[in-house]
Amino acid sequence: MRTNLSNKHLVCVTWDDAHITLDEYNQGEVERDFHKPCKVNTFGLLVADDAAGVTLAMQEGVEDGKFRHLNFIPRGMIVEVVDLGPPKKRRVKKPKATS
Repeated sequence: MRTNLSNKHLVCVTWDDAHITLDEYNQGEVERDFHKPCKVNTFGLLVADDAAGVTLAMQEGVEDGKFRHLNFIPRGMIVEVVDLGPPKKRRVKKPKATS
């Protein structure tokens, strides 16, 4: 079976996420350990990239092209977007020549 590969690029978005904890902290620990965004790397197919932000899809339907498991990251939270390129076709290794 031959799989139809997506023409969307795979990207890694590094972004500053909000976070919550159920642990207890004193004032110094809050300032030192907690009071900052949590940096996160999220990987996915790049569906949209504009002034509002980036939308990634974790799945794309082979038959209908519909995207599933979407993730929107607001532009102001994005640190970096690294383009990993479009999916590549699988290469078949040639058998080694024997003498």
